[in-house]
Amino acid sequence: MNNKTQAVALAALTVAALAVTTGPAIAESAAEPVAAAVPAVPVDQAPNVAAPVSDDFDADLHAAWEAGNMQAGIATAPGVAAGTAIGIPIGCVLGAVTGGTMTAIATAGTLTIPVGIAGCLVGAAAVGGVGAVLGGAAAAIPAGLYGGVTTFNQLRAQHSAGGATAPAPAQG
Repeated sequence: MNNKTQAVALAALTVAALAVTTGPAIAESAAEPVAAAVPAVPVDQAPNVAAPVSDDFDADLHAAWEAGNMQAGIATAPGVAAGTAIGIPIGCVLGAVTGGTMTAIATAGTLTIPVGIAGCLVGAAAVGGVGAVLGGAAAAIPAGLYGGVTTFNQLRAQHSAGGATAPAPAQG
């Protein structure tokens, strides 16, 4: 079988598979009548109904996890930026010193400057990347823990007080 025959066979099998899987769905949806459109209620006229809060530990834990996730995500970017800004100069110096000194003896100083520059670039990339990871984690972990614990405590306190509305997400 050559490439053209294989391509045609594959295309035919794909068309057949699509026809088999979507054919009944298209036929069923075409047979059902379309419901009349219901006009949307403007926001200022919508009923102001507070969502009921259940006394479910797992639901509270999930809400706290989501709040902590949001706070950690927000704190990650500045942590990554700070870690990178600190890691790049440190890596450049380490790379220039180690790359330059290791080749200076072997080449008697003829390649010290080019190898020092290359060592600076490699060190900056390596240590800058590690700094980004460490900086992001150093900023995100405490922020996520604070946001999650605060939200969980608010939800549990509300349930013990018998509150009827859901609190806003943690803003800390």
